[in-house]
Amino acid sequence: MDKSEMFGFSLEADDRTEEEKKKDGVTSKTSSWSPKVPMDTDYQEEIEKPKPKLRFNLGFDKGIQGEQPQQHRDDLIFNIDRLFEAVASRDVQKLDGLYDYLHRNMKKLSDSLYQSYGKTTLMKALLHLMDGKNETVEVLLNISERLGDIKKFVNAEFTSSYYKGQTALHIAIERRSVYYVKLLVSKGADVHARACGKFFQPHKGPNFYFGELPLSLAACTNQPDMVEYLMDNQYQKADAKMADSQGNTVLHALVMVAVNKSNKSKENTKFITDIYDQILGTTNRLHPKLKLEDIENHNGLTPLKLAAKIGKTEVFSHILRREFQESQNKHLSRKFTEWVYGPVHCYLYDLASVDSYENNSVLEILTYGSDIPNRHKMLETELLSRLLEEKWQRFAGRMFLFNFLAYLVYLIVFTAVAYNKKSRKPPFTIENNVVECLYVSGQLLITLANIYFFVIGIVDMCRKRPKIKTLLVDGYYEILFFFVQGFLFLVSAGLYLWGQQEYLSFLVVCLALSWVNILYYSRGYEHMGIYSVMIQKMILSDILRFLFVYIVFLFGFSAGMCRAVNSQTQMLCELSCKLDAISAENRRLLAAPESCWQEGIDLGEVTSLARQY
Repeated sequence: MDKSEMFGFSLEADDRTEEEKKKDGVTSKTSSWSPKVPMDTDYQEEIEKPKPKLRFNLGFDKGIQGEQPQQHRDDLIFNIDRLFEAVASRDVQKLDGLYDYLHRNMKKLSDSLYQSYGKTTLMKALLHLMDGKNETVEVLLNISERLGDIKKFVNAEFTSSYYKGQTALHIAIERRSVYYVKLLVSKGADVHARACGKFFQPHKGPNFYFGELPLSLAACTNQPDMVEYLMDNQYQKADAKMADSQGNTVLHALVMVAVNKSNKSKENTKFITDIYDQILGTTNRLHPKLKLEDIENHNGLTPLKLAAKIGKTEVFSHILRREFQESQNKHLSRKFTEWVYGPVHCYLYDLASVDSYENNSVLEILTYGSDIPNRHKMLETELLSRLLEEKWQRFAGRMFLFNFLAYLVYLIVFTAVAYNKKSRKPPFTIENNVVECLYVSGQLLITLANIYFFVIGIVDMCRKRPKIKTLLVDGYYEILFFFVQGFLFLVSAGLYLWGQQEYLSFLVVCLALSWVNILYYSRGYEHMGIYSVMIQKMILSDILRFLFVYIVFLFGFSAGMCRAVNSQTQMLCELSCKLDAISAENRRLLAAPESCWQEGIDLGEVTSLARQY
């Protein structure tokens, strides 16, 4: 480490002339923000302007003495443009004299003057490999090692907000060069460096999320040899339990990059599952006590739960049915073959984090995740389908039948109370007899039931957090209708206690909806359940669209009819005024006919005019 860095700052040499400094246009910005520039391009690459930094001028004494600094020959000056051009062209000869120049001017390749948004010449060289080679890489590493800044040079990071944190090791892994990865690691490259820029995060727009870490990048790009080397080398071993900014380990990252719907989905799933199992086996060999699959991310999801949450069906099925044949990895299996006899197989499954006896289990995620893609397909996997069937046969079916009978009793009581309602103004007085006691008991029962429906509806909404589409589809009966049913009854009860006769309208609608909701319990039976779902889909698809179009036409014709009625009304008003005037004139003529003759008024003309109107 330089002595200047021990005191919290670094000191660099600067041999540029005043004209060169003005040409570079030193910026006064000190923040790490930078515009969205390409990671690398051969077409007029934008070079970051040098930022303010502590530098000493090599020609300061000549300036004090009034001497003009000696102009450097162009072939002896190595600036960032020249170095970038040399490494991009893979021409080693263009780097001749670089070490002498840097040593003479007390410069290093890790200096900020040789970086553009954090990108060094080493990164530039690795971005321009041909057939996996670029001889300038070895030259740069050799020069940096001789100058004593090799570790800083190798671990330099992008400072651009878009590619922040990316190092030369990331680039070498992405370029699939095992040779340069081994070379960089041997020179002190950090195998836990995180590429956390916006480009490496999931978002709309161009991005590549791989888990930020070099190990995750090697795994997500299908490089098993690279994964093995990073996890087990003599310099610095990559820790598989290291997590990115979202808490995702390398196993989470593999689940995230899995593909479901694609022509290459089988090929993608194959390499994802192979590397997934490889990492588990290597981790077990290096750290036998580490349970890598039990590590949760910031959302409390293990790799299995994450696969269920985002609907990665193939990876989800593989994790559930994974079985290792090697004795040293047998305990890592989730499926165990107990015995086989001919075509009969007996399997044991690990239900950890799957069954609902655990909080935030896989079953709970799939049950309440109404917006999860491929949710029904995942529930059809062998383990979950058998598990759900066992639950239904053992206790869920009986609970469903009991709920149906209780709801049927509620409907009968609700109908009886509504049919025998009193016709007086609410609230009614209570008389001391058996009939009144039964009536009040019925009202109390349906009140408690509807409060229960209302509260359960709110709880389910908070648990599922459904969108409008999923609310209509998945929560059609148990959330939407039962919640509305309870809400209507509570409004009716409030109006009743307030003494408003309008409570009856809400009560009628609530009663009708209560009878419709009995269709929900038909889902517990094989034949009626299909019919109920078919009716629901008809209501939510065809009938709903028809009602929307019908309402549009209804408003349109209503507006037109209102305009026509207003026009006819105006004409009738005008006609009525004219008839009143004619009637008054007729009365005057009949009262004084002689005066009309004297005025020269034709009675026939008046009569025809009246008939016309």
